[in-house]
Amino acid sequence: MTMANGTQVDTTTGLQYHDPSSTIRMANGAYLDTKNNILTMSDGTRIDSSTGVAITT
Repeated sequence: MTMANGTQVDTTTGLQYHDPSSTIRMANGAYLDTKNNILTMSDGTRIDSSTGVAITT
């Protein structure tokens, strides 16, 4: 589902959708969104991989 602000949400899980072609999955459950340069840790913490700053929403 695409929200009014353009973000996409997986309707099954309710989590933000990530295009698999721009995602690198790590063994510990973390994944890197190479399109937006956001590293999502296995605990849900999101980090801007360019600056290293945690992203809070």
